[in-house]
Amino acid sequence: MHPQSSKTNSTCHWCGKPTLKRPWDLTHGRGRYCSKACRLHPLNRFWNRVQPDPETGCWNWTGPKHKSGYGVFQPIIHVTGYLAHRFSYQLSVGLIPVGHDLHHTCRNRACVNPDHLQVLAHNQHSKLECPWAAESKAITHCLRGHPLSGENIYVYDGHRRCKACLAIRKQGYRAAARAARGNR
Repeated sequence: MHPQSSKTNSTCHWCGKPTLKRPWDLTHGRGRYCSKACRLHPLNRFWNRVQPDPETGCWNWTGPKHKSGYGVFQPIIHVTGYLAHRFSYQLSVGLIPVGHDLHHTCRNRACVNPDHLQVLAHNQHSKLECPWAAESKAITHCLRGHPLSGENIYVYDGHRRCKACLAIRKQGYRAAARAARGNR
């Protein structure tokens, strides 16, 4: 049997160019594109990782995600990732002004739908993202009753911490280390 006779007509999903593909390639997802250039095109790779949700209207990112839940996309292979919702917004709407963030009005961090993204100044966005920040500032004492003010506080990961409690924890660690050394 001639090798060409086992191929079927197909169209590239990216450029629309007609191609000949083996039936096995078509059933196993390999025959969607006419060339490696079409398969690796950044826009093609981006839209292949978007799954629309008809109930919420979100366009959920199915590709890799940051530990915070935001989608990560590499427009150019072997280059640092880019947040997928920012790529989608800039692709559909335009540039994001300096000093501004994108707020997900749908509250879904994996959503890349530009209609669900709102441009806000950084200080406005941080207030929306952290409604508990005001409650945290209202706390005047730690769980052990030490005051969270003046020389008794230090900031770690953006949170106020009690120095007196830190000293108590360090004493416990040192005592446990001494006990472990003494048992050898």
